[in-house]
Amino acid sequence: PGRSCVPGAEDSPLGKHNQTGRAPTLRLGDGRVLTQNSVVLPYIAELDPKQALIGGGDADKRLEILQWLGFFNSDVHYPLKIIGSPERYGRDPQGVHAYFSQVTAGHFSMVDERLRDRAWLSGETMSIADTYCAAAWLWAERGGFDTSPYRHYGRLSRQFEARPSVLRARRIEACAPWKPRGFGEPLAAAPEAASPPAGAVLGPLR
Repeated sequence: PGRSCVPGAEDSPLGKHNQTGRAPTLRLGDGRVLTQNSVVLPYIAELDPKQALIGGGDADKRLEILQWLGFFNSDVHYPLKIIGSPERYGRDPQGVHAYFSQVTAGHFSMVDERLRDRAWLSGETMSIADTYCAAAWLWAERGGFDTSPYRHYGRLSRQFEARPSVLRARRIEACAPWKPRGFGEPLAAAPEAASPPAGAVLGPLR
């Protein structure tokens, strides 16, 4: 059975199994530990091949799904992290938020265009790339990014959130005592950030 925990909390077991102390951290029955979305999500998908979450035996579709997974992991996630807590990444939170919102707008436009004629990123069935895609939409909304122009992307988010498994997961998350710092907070209320040293305006993500 899995155990939910609060990243960074004193009683969090993440640091014991993952030196970064970050999610995702998946400890297998044989004691091995898997980290990073690009590893954990394919592993979970392959536990039940019948669901075809990573191509269903189609090599080309598998590559396509992994490419989208890499896009969200490498390109989309970073600016969303900054949008969620801009006060942590520079002396001008409003300016930081505005700049990385422009970056995110470019990414979201690409996703929206991709979804113009299909239900999910790789076609008519959901894949592990769509789970990251839906998470990115949620993070963007929490960070105050305007998602209204991206109609097709919004459709994917709604159909993902309506899935019974997602509804169950959201009920579990609602009981957690922790929320991402900065998400959804008005920028005007953000505390004044201390002046960072030269070259350290943007911090590491992972």
